[in-house]
Amino acid sequence: MEAFKLKGYGRIGVGRYKLLNYTIEITDFNGEGIKYARSENGSILADSLVIGSHDVVIVPIYPVLVPKRITEYVLVELDRKVNIAPRAETGFYVQIPIDIAVYAYKDRDFTILDLIPGYNPKYTLYGSPNEGIIARYIKTSIYNDEPKPEVGKAISLVRVHNKTREWVTLTKILLHSGNLRLYYEEGSWRACVQELNVTIDSKSTASVAYGEVTCKGMKALDDPPSLRPSRIVYKTNMLWGI
Repeated sequence: MEAFKLKGYGRIGVGRYKLLNYTIEITDFNGEGIKYARSENGSILADSLVIGSHDVVIVPIYPVLVPKRITEYVLVELDRKVNIAPRAETGFYVQIPIDIAVYAYKDRDFTILDLIPGYNPKYTLYGSPNEGIIARYIKTSIYNDEPKPEVGKAISLVRVHNKTREWVTLTKILLHSGNLRLYYEEGSWRACVQELNVTIDSKSTASVAYGEVTCKGMKALDDPPSLRPSRIVYKTNMLWGI
């Protein structure tokens, strides 16, 4: 059976599918459920049975679980320096890394069958070797308008306010995954997080506040229990360079 190339998030049924370099195969299991398998070049990478449900959904997932959970932070490096005049403000779009999850649903309850890298995950150190933090890493272009959807990337509108009386240069943005909320569009790879409000306090420090989602017509991700947000959303402080 020829594999069907997936064109976006959403429900999939019994069949063979192509996603990035992987082949996903879902087969019926004795009428009681399904068998799920993911392979690459003939090697099985994930294999499980689902009993009592045939409801399988492809969704975006926060970029802190693949290959394993080693950090809560994401560092977004800008592909060019943004020089901001004293007291000035600006806004632009960026892309942040995300991965892909395969959920199995029974009514409103779900479990994660598989976690798939959106692309080759990279990590970096933000700060000093002694006090810094490990972060999932991406280098992004700066966009005036919402960029075209890509597998493994979500979109965010960034608003920057330079509170200082000096020129400052912004080169990176640090995010905490616990404050991010993911939204997606079924049938495409369009995914968004909420608006990021960056307030620059000095030439080397800033804080990031998390606003409302700006992408319209999107579906909110059902967050896994271990990643559900707290009721209080805290700012992320950037103390080791901007």
